[in-house]
Amino acid sequence: MKKLLATIALVLSTSTGISIKETTAPSAVVGTYDSRAIAIAFIRSEKMSEYLQKQMADFGTLRQRAVDQGDHDLVKSLDEIGPAMQRKFHEQGFSGASIDDILATIESRLPAIAKEAGVDLILSRWEIDYRSSSAQALDLTELIAAEFKPNEATLKAMREIMKTEIVPANQLKSDD
Repeated sequence: MKKLLATIALVLSTSTGISIKETTAPSAVVGTYDSRAIAIAFIRSEKMSEYLQKQMADFGTLRQRAVDQGDHDLVKSLDEIGPAMQRKFHEQGFSGASIDDILATIESRLPAIAKEAGVDLILSRWEIDYRSSSAQALDLTELIAAEFKPNEATLKAMREIMKTEIVPANQLKSDD
């Protein structure tokens, strides 16, 4: 294949005067974030309060309907939602679990954040399997978290969690 391309390039350059130069692919600038810190910013935010209020209202209505209809299985299932949500938040805040649901609340802002930071893509620092030494990475944690308007105490908690290693999900205790 290389010989064929070289032959085509030679023919084009000699017969048409067109010069074909070898180009290098542009390098990407990657924006990364610590998902645990973003989770902390979200959990302490007004967006989270609004989310929980809506969920609780919907949950309460659905649960009451199930009770009124005598659907004990549904009541039991609904009663398991709260502890499951708490577990999920713990995994996001301590174990580096995906925060796609949290980022969905600011999805429309991500292109502007990327543009402001000058990055081509945004990834969780826990989801990068390989990065060459020539790839440039910028930490966007606080820039993304700013969308949730963290106060000083939240910023402090975010910075502290970023200094620690992730806790494997199977090692989390219910009081973490």
